[in-house]
Amino acid sequence: MSGNIMDRCIGRYCKIVTKEPGEEKASVITGIVKDIDHDGFAH
Repeated sequence: MSGNIMDRCIGRYCKIVTKEPGEEKASVITGIVKDIDHDGFAH
């Protein structure tokens, strides 16, 4: 994903859905995005 698209979420209320490899169910997190660590993304 482009950093510019993700930066649009900063300061907004968002729902983030994640699924770790090997897990059956996805995790859902809701809240206001304060900061994004662009170096933490897998490339």
